[in-house]
Amino acid sequence: LRPGEGIFQDAGIPHAYLEGACVELMANSDNVLRGGLTPKHIDVPELLDKTDCSAVTANILTPTNRGDGWQHYPTPAPDFSLSVATPSKDEELTIDTAKGPAILLLLEGALQDTATSLQLDTSSRTAFLAAEGKYTFSASANTKVFLAEVGDAHSS
Repeated sequence: LRPGEGIFQDAGIPHAYLEGACVELMANSDNVLRGGLTPKHIDVPELLDKTDCSAVTANILTPTNRGDGWQHYPTPAPDFSLSVATPSKDEELTIDTAKGPAILLLLEGALQDTATSLQLDTSSRTAFLAAEGKYTFSASANTKVFLAEVGDAHSS
């Protein structure tokens, strides 16, 4: 993948990160199986039993404009939604959590919601946004932030 691109991997398809950094968003699961390269529990026989090793052609995802300052990664997953925004200094981002709670992950810059005093910067990069809230963040620098939402927040 190139910066800004995404990919959707369905259950049972192996994946690994060989270099770079990425944001991984998963549906609720209690069956993650690991084959190595981690200090966590490794169970290769069970992993091989549950893995589909058929060749697949990756469907590269590029975010689409939601019309509210956010770019949405379209996936077939009804469980979650992932979006990214890159506001410039002094621009605002609005988030409405009427459909459920959300999580913000700040990669660059800084954001502040003056109504709640919630601030994201290099010392505090994540925030949980409660359901049924409305947030307006102002960027105090050029910023890159991801928004993970529950449910089918934005259809594919």
